[in-house]
Amino acid sequence: MHNPQALLLLQPSSTNKSVWRRQVKFRCERDTLAEAISITQRAVAARSGAMPVLSGIKVTAADDTIELVGSDLDLTIRVRIPAQVDSPGVSVVPAKLFDGLTSRLKPGAVTFEVTGDDAKISGGPAQVSVRLLPADDFPKVGSPEGTSVSVEAGPFAEALRQVIPAASKDDARP
Repeated sequence: MHNPQALLLLQPSSTNKSVWRRQVKFRCERDTLAEAISITQRAVAARSGAMPVLSGIKVTAADDTIELVGSDLDLTIRVRIPAQVDSPGVSVVPAKLFDGLTSRLKPGAVTFEVTGDDAKISGGPAQVSVRLLPADDFPKVGSPEGTSVSVEAGPFAEALRQVIPAASKDDARP
């Protein structure tokens, strides 16, 4: 039998909005943000299934840096960009919507501000409000363990261009 009281318990209460909202406000350049979102979105789950929050990009604002994290639990991409942070905090924005909106803004400064359960994204004359996903539901993603190596982007990209044609496209044949 259907128990409506049990269903109500699953919804966020008005006294516990921390699951849904985090105070965040920052400004950064549209081109830098759009590129970071585009890179991060590659790891976002195409089908979120049991974890709808994986369809979003986690945005963490602290000091003078914004960190964007996308994950499908197998692959995680983390990108950091410079920004003017007025209110540090964490939020999760639906990835496809975030990417589409940001890339359509005029070049220049973009402001991201959380108000209630929404993020207000504005740049130039445009201003858009986006419903946020629950930040507390985003899985904790640790840093990779082991030895790290830093490589200059230009030579690394050129090396990849040379070997990609030889890479197998069939998982059955390495």
